[in-house]
Amino acid sequence: MSAGDEYYIHSLLAAFIMLLIMLIISALKLMRGVASREWKPIEATVIKAQVTRDFVDEDSEPSFSPTIHYSYVVGGRIFRGKTYSFKWVGNPNYGHATNLLRGISEGKKIRVYFNPRNPKQSVVIPGVHSENYYAVVFVLSFLLLAVWKIIEYAK
Repeated sequence: MSAGDEYYIHSLLAAFIMLLIMLIISALKLMRGVASREWKPIEATVIKAQVTRDFVDEDSEPSFSPTIHYSYVVGGRIFRGKTYSFKWVGNPNYGHATNLLRGISEGKKIRVYFNPRNPKQSVVIPGVHSENYYAVVFVLSFLLLAVWKIIEYAK
């Protein structure tokens, strides 16, 4: 096996592993989003609400997303949550992220949804969105392409 062949196979395997991890994360978000449709609503108190700048490096535009931390009580126990949605809510438009937090501020009471089987899990906006399905299909497509290339190369 030449050095070029070895590099190619290692690159394919690295891509496969990264895509597999991305698929697992995307699938878990999708499944949790679907499950959250059945979660119970409860009143929560906002601890922190702000717009956060994400993924900033020299070569990319900044992305902004809402960051929220809240607490709620289930069965006499206090829980803290920070999930806004199972949908990717980052956007290059700062105003979009600000609009998602409209009416939400520190100390304010909001409605969140918690998993009655695991009260540590909660979300402000329950459910799934088309982006959840697109992410799984997109990553799965590239994962299958990587598998095909690995099999093709092994022949």
